[in-house]
Amino acid sequence: MPANKNQRIRCLILDRCFRNTGRRYQISDLEEAVNEGLAEVLPDSGSVTRRMIYKDIEFMQSPEGGLVDLVKIKEGRNVYYRYSDPNFSIAENPFTEEERKYLRSVVQTLSHFRGLPQLATLEETLSNITLMTADPQEVQCMEFEENPYIEGLQHLQPLYNAIRSKSAQLLTYEPYGKDARSYRFHPQYLKQYNRRWYVFGVTTEHPQSVSNFPLDRIKSLSPIEDTYIPSVVDWSEYFDDVIGVTIPDENPCDVHFVVHGRTCHYIQSNPLHPSQRTKWMDDETLDVHLTVKINYELKRTLLSYADSITILSPQSLKDYHLTQLKTAIAQYSPY
Repeated sequence: MPANKNQRIRCLILDRCFRNTGRRYQISDLEEAVNEGLAEVLPDSGSVTRRMIYKDIEFMQSPEGGLVDLVKIKEGRNVYYRYSDPNFSIAENPFTEEERKYLRSVVQTLSHFRGLPQLATLEETLSNITLMTADPQEVQCMEFEENPYIEGLQHLQPLYNAIRSKSAQLLTYEPYGKDARSYRFHPQYLKQYNRRWYVFGVTTEHPQSVSNFPLDRIKSLSPIEDTYIPSVVDWSEYFDDVIGVTIPDENPCDVHFVVHGRTCHYIQSNPLHPSQRTKWMDDETLDVHLTVKINYELKRTLLSYADSITILSPQSLKDYHLTQLKTAIAQYSPY
């Protein structure tokens, strides 16, 4: 991009000259046009030299300046400058090649979050920028973990809007293996965990306790006229003591386990929870403590490392872990 406002104005004046098919501009004519234009816009800027005009032309032809395609028309000893495409203009193509590359990477990143309510108003803008900066030769080099096929994503925008506008909703929820049930729900917070979205809030029936609904189990959602019940929960701290989204009605406790082998380095560099404290017992053994509430997500997380960890306490968690391992082994007995 131009180094300063002065250069930007000079390039726009040159752009106007290069598009003018009714006149032939030699370098001296370009110098005169730029000085006249600057005198009108920036009277105190001083005059520019022919050498500066050459540098501006060189800049405009560079990736930073837009890679403009100029042709030099020779007539005798005279050389005239003109765009190869008279319909081209840097004013209508405001991005340089470097800017286009950067914007392509930004759009590619944001495209993974299409559907999020915060980006709803940007959808058209993203599409326009995609068209303006498209490069069919460019290879995608980044990918996010996402699940665009999960059910319930259609509820994300309405719930977000309801939270922002403090609007109560009639929510019909169907748990696995049970009949659907409707709630007069007052949504207050959206959270994603393990590629699944959850909405938190209170119901008219139980306004003192937080309710949690996974979006993929919501069957219907519609606004109602109930007076909105605000939450007294500090959502910035609500999940501090857990892994995941389930908040049991109990105090955090010390979860103690030992990690073996190569998994030690993974858990050391990628903590399971901010409270994690570790101590190396030897090169292949890591002692780990977490201060968390014991919930479903913690249990499933520890089970995912079944061949690499030994749970020491609390005893209830150790017993659960052993029971699940025995059940898993039993699944193989018929085979």
